[in-house]
Amino acid sequence: MFRLLFVISAFAAVLVTGLPSSRVVNGEDAKHVLNHHYVLTAAHCVKNAKSWEVHLGAHKRSLTHEPHRAVYKTTHGKAHPDYNQRNLNNDVGLLYFEEEVKYTAYVQPATVYAHHVSEDRTVVVSGWGLMNDHSAQPAETLQFAPLVTMKNKDCAAVYSNDVVKETVVCAKGVTNESACNGDSGGPLVLEDTHELVGVVSFGHAAGCEKGFPNGYSRVNTTPITRIVNGEEAKPGQFPHQVLLRPDTGNVISDRFVLTAAHCVKNMKSIEVHLGAHDRTNPNEDGRLVFNSTEFKPHEKFNLLANNDVGLVKLPEAVKFSDKIKPVKLPKNNNDKYENETAVVSGWGLEHTGGSQAPHELRFTELRVISNAECKKVYNGLIVKDSTICAKGEEKESACNGDSGGPLVHKETGELIGVVSFVGVEGCEVGLPVGFARVTKFLDWIQKNSV
Repeated sequence: MFRLLFVISAFAAVLVTGLPSSRVVNGEDAKHVLNHHYVLTAAHCVKNAKSWEVHLGAHKRSLTHEPHRAVYKTTHGKAHPDYNQRNLNNDVGLLYFEEEVKYTAYVQPATVYAHHVSEDRTVVVSGWGLMNDHSAQPAETLQFAPLVTMKNKDCAAVYSNDVVKETVVCAKGVTNESACNGDSGGPLVLEDTHELVGVVSFGHAAGCEKGFPNGYSRVNTTPITRIVNGEEAKPGQFPHQVLLRPDTGNVISDRFVLTAAHCVKNMKSIEVHLGAHDRTNPNEDGRLVFNSTEFKPHEKFNLLANNDVGLVKLPEAVKFSDKIKPVKLPKNNNDKYENETAVVSGWGLEHTGGSQAPHELRFTELRVISNAECKKVYNGLIVKDSTICAKGEEKESACNGDSGGPLVHKETGELIGVVSFVGVEGCEVGLPVGFARVTKFLDWIQKNSV
């Protein structure tokens, strides 16, 4: 169970006081925006601030009692760890709400464009920023304007290669439309699908009305935190990862996949995808697909998630490749992992209650905690010696759909846990994740995988 909540402020109706207000030069009146537990903005908007008042569903900036507006306060802001204040590289940041934001007709999450946006695409920027270079006040009503994306090399000719990296997308107006001071952190979306492609980052020092392009942080390439610091994996980065619809597992030999018992209990057949990255594309290069009817849950597995390990036997031996390799199992029962870093990965939901799993494999880092600490949350009936728990420093977590997936020690590359359970309160509230402790099942695995 993994995958983190990533909700964004796009199509512009998140108004954050303490951040520059937004407005679009030569634009028109616009509509509303989005959000959930998180608002995506620019790193330079959150870097040195301590608190924010966030207005969702806003349209008129000063009309704070709009019936469709929801106002939240937060002290949780995070800039990208690799943000560079000098050249504005990795200029993305997140604001986090403790309580879950309710969606309405005026408050909705943005969809991130999953591909590399090419030049000459029509996009839309929106915000409450200055109307022109001589304005003293931000716009009263939310504005938007169409722009056209351009080649990075042409944009770099204006700003330099040091500023315009691969993580930047540039766009400019046909008749000098532009973002301006106060639009920082706002959305750049595709005109036809409204998918988010960029976050307003920088403009030209000569002014907003001179026809220069604006720079935006390209959201599908900037490794920003997803809900709780999840990142998209590179194809082949986790060659041991197995897609078991609807769960996941781990290649441990050329004939066996290790997963959770609750993933195979009472199953009659399972579709097994090895070498997968995009779960929706069965024709990926290097992917192998099998249908297995042989699997074995641990004999002592119960509904308290004790002994939650199981095996899937492949119908034929698999030839390993760059995309398909077995994970290393621990060599002995030495399982003193407390406070060490491990990596969890999977295709699970990005937030509790979500209906769509991500297309691409995702991962995040967790810190292993003691079972004594974990028992304070789940009690001793669930957390046994055969359990290992881990949690994120910034509420990273596994989620529904990550069951059976790997918890791999960051330094040794050994599989130390199999995703088993997370708190009923939800995946994004910061509770530890429970895993089957692999060192306690080495004999069982060896006995049943021959």
